[in-house]
Amino acid sequence: MDRRRRNFFVCLVCIVACTLVVNIIVISNSLTGTAFALPFFDRSNHSDIHTVAVMGDSLVFLSTADLRDQLMVKYPNPHIEGVLGIPVGGMRLAIEQVHTNEHPDAIVIALGSNDARFMVNATTTEEQAAQLQNSMAQQGALLETLNDTPCVIWVGVQEHNSALNLKVWGPQLNAGFKANIAQHSNVHFLDWESQMSAHPDWQADDDLHFSPAGNAGYANAITQAIDSEC
Repeated sequence: MDRRRRNFFVCLVCIVACTLVVNIIVISNSLTGTAFALPFFDRSNHSDIHTVAVMGDSLVFLSTADLRDQLMVKYPNPHIEGVLGIPVGGMRLAIEQVHTNEHPDAIVIALGSNDARFMVNATTTEEQAAQLQNSMAQQGALLETLNDTPCVIWVGVQEHNSALNLKVWGPQLNAGFKANIAQHSNVHFLDWESQMSAHPDWQADDDLHFSPAGNAGYANAITQAIDSEC
C-alpha cells in the first residue's frame, strides 16, 4: 500500500473512532441525566422535567380535569391545586409547602386576577397604588423562595375583561409581574392574554372564567409553556 493510501485510511479510521466515542459519551450522559459540555453538541438550556405542579385560583380549579388529562401524557401525577378567589399573597404558603415537600421540577403559578379586587375596592388612588405594590411584593417574595426550582412559569392575567376592571388593572398587574420575573433566570411569563383575546368563544358569560373550550385552551397553553420554556 503506497504512502498516500495508507495516510488516507489512517485518517478515515481516526474520524470513525472519534465519532463513535463522542456518540457513546452523548448517549451515556443522556441516559444518566448528567451534563456534557461540548459546545458543538449543546442540546439545549432546558431542564429535565419529570414532576410538575400547577397552583392557582379558580381558573386552575375549573380547568383541573383538562390540565390533568394533558399533563399526564408527559408528566405523571401532576400536583394541581386551584383555590377559588385566592390572591397571590393568599396562595404563597401553599406554593412554598409544595416546593419544600415535593420539589417539583416545574411549578406553574396562575395568580393575579383576584388581586385586582383589592384595587377595585380601594377608595383612593393612593390606596390603589399601595394594593398594586403589595401584589408585586408578594409575587417577588414568592419567586425568591423558588430560586432553586429548575423552571417556574407565571401565567399572566387577562386584560380585556370588564370583570374586576381587568381592562385597567390587568395590564398593570402583568407589567409588575414581568418586572419581577426579569430578575429571575428560572422564571418565565406565559402571556395568556394574547391567546385568550383571540378566542372570544373561550370566555364564560361572567367575563372572567372560561367556557369548556376555554378550560381546554388554558390547559393546553400551560402544557405547551412547560414543554417550550422548561
